[in-house]
Formats: sequence, structure tokens, C-alpha cells
Amino acid sequence: MTCREPEWSDDDRAWMLALAYYRDTRCPLCGGDIRDCTAPEDDVVVTVPPPRRCLATDELRLATDQHKDKPGAGALLWRTEVRRR
Repeated sequence: MTCREPEWSDDDRAWMLALAYYRDTRCPLCGGDIRDCTAPEDDVVVTVPPPRRCLATDELRLATDQHKDKPGAGALLWRTEVRRR
């Protein structure tokens, strides 16, 4: 008789159930809790703060624009490095 260990422990199954519940309760549009973003208008106050600029994306777009017309530009792999001053 062969005795095998289960592939998933009780903790693993609990974590997966929790993840499934979390994903099921997210709004597909905003990513927030579906109960909050679909509540009647008089129950919640929704605000949109001003956008923030991603400096890494700014630099990445500038670098890729400078190389877009060069041969083989589509094969270049780009990344950003962020350092604090």
C-alpha cells in the first residue's frame, strides 16, 4: 500500500479559497470592492485625486522614441533603473 502526501495542505487550500473570494469580490472596472463601488450614491462618496506622473515611464518613452527609426529597434529590450538621490 502506498501512502501519499496530499498535494495541497489545509493552509494551502484556505489561502486559495481566500484568493478566490478576494477575486470574486473585485470590480472588473476599478478593481475595488464591488460592494463599495456599486453602493447607492447616497451611501458612498467617490473622489478622483489628480494623476501622478511616472518618471520612469517618461524616461522610457523618451529613450524608445530616440531609437524607433533605427534598424532592429523592435528587438531592443528596455528597462528602467530607479535610484534615490
